[in-house]
Amino acid sequence: VASNAQQTTKPYSFGDINTASIKPTVPQPTPKAVGVEIWADDFNTGANWTIDNDGQTGAEFGWSIDGTVDGWWSGSGILSTSGTGWAELSNGDPTATPATQALDVTYTMTSIALDIPNLPGNTANTDQVTLQYQEYGARFNDAQLVEISTDGGTSWTTIRDNSDHYGVLSQAQPNNAYPNPSDVSINLAPYITGNASSVQIRFSWTTGFPSQSTNANVWVAYGWFIDDVKIFTNADNDIEAMNPYWGTEFLNYTMIPTTQVAPIDFDVLAFNSGLNTQTNVTLNVDVNSGAWTGTSQSATIPVGAYDSLVVSPQYTPAATPGSHSFTWEITQNETDDVPSNNVIEGDEFEVTDYIYAMDDDLLDGGSGNGGFGYQKGNFYDIWQDDIAYYIDVKLHNTTAVGSSVYGIIYAWDGTQATFADALTYVQQTDYHTVVPGDLNGVLSLPLLAQTTMEALQVTYFVVIGTDGDGGTSNDVQVGTSGISP
Repeated sequence: VASNAQQTTKPYSFGDINTASIKPTVPQPTPKAVGVEIWADDFNTGANWTIDNDGQTGAEFGWSIDGTVDGWWSGSGILSTSGTGWAELSNGDPTATPATQALDVTYTMTSIALDIPNLPGNTANTDQVTLQYQEYGARFNDAQLVEISTDGGTSWTTIRDNSDHYGVLSQAQPNNAYPNPSDVSINLAPYITGNASSVQIRFSWTTGFPSQSTNANVWVAYGWFIDDVKIFTNADNDIEAMNPYWGTEFLNYTMIPTTQVAPIDFDVLAFNSGLNTQTNVTLNVDVNSGAWTGTSQSATIPVGAYDSLVVSPQYTPAATPGSHSFTWEITQNETDDVPSNNVIEGDEFEVTDYIYAMDDDLLDGGSGNGGFGYQKGNFYDIWQDDIAYYIDVKLHNTTAVGSSVYGIIYAWDGTQATFADALTYVQQTDYHTVVPGDLNGVLSLPLLAQTTMEALQVTYFVVIGTDGDGGTSNDVQVGTSGISP
């Protein structure tokens, strides 16, 4: 058994918080080949926006609209297409002595009300439109949200959360600043169709950890820049692949023992974000360059509608060691104006003699708990009785030498009311004291006794843990790789 996914907010140069946050799971959208531009703002004046900085004053707090960098982190601001003025979000300077970030604040920047069907240029009077803008910045423990209202600002719906798209910028993950600029595209049709006469867009910033609002570290903001906001009519023909999933019973593995091979599902939500009905919409999967191919049922999808495409029959790999890579995409009868969002990122896995794993075999960060005790791990489903001998873990190189790590296997019962109640102890490893050589490869922790994993139980939760050292060091930093619950 191998277990090393999940990611938390390891600090860049500030204190840890004792909460984990899931690694981003939504890919960056490809800018759409859209129709006609019907509204735009390049932030040269700010006349189209209302700012609420929650009582804070000074350019380094909340939203500002000008061509000057007000925050502490970015030297040059956003390298946007228009390039002169922009909107910037700041919240003090956490590197100052003392730090100056404001606590218990929500900063918003709200557009004027837009009558989408009757905007100049919208000659088709359509509410099938897409929002585009450019952004730059980085995430720490903040919540960067884009929201929409169709009722004069009484209620708001989140249409983008940057925590779904970008990882945390930290010492363990130093390359997670956003591309400068990042092009963002959001189809507004699902939110405004039939009620598009008074549409407002809002950019909102606050902490991502409101339960820890007294902790100054959850109010750190590197900065968030917005520029060149535009609204376009949608393309004529455009099917978009959304929420692609592959795996068995909602889990997917990068390594599967021969004894645990099971049928693998492929499914995706197809969304018609164009202006015409799309016909014969089908999900197609190719494993090992034609060794196995599968298709879903075909669907006719009206404008602004969704349909779930599920490949049938499932793919069951041979119960012999070997590699399996696949590509998948959506096709339809019409010529798609934006074919790039029909192709889903491919993936691969390996059937092995006896290793069960979820990691991508590529270290992408580290996960800790500020030197305090924790347990983190992944779920594994058992389809045939088998015996486990080791739990493997990759430690991040920021792990403190001399810290202590262990592994535990729990049985999992998802019918229980709480996470703790769902766990039943099965077996564990001994405590292991970390030495320098443990930071250079996979650390195999032997279980105290070989342990039968039972198909009758089905699901197990496999964790790496530490008792911590009271916050005096980094303690154990688990390497992160890939995406998992």
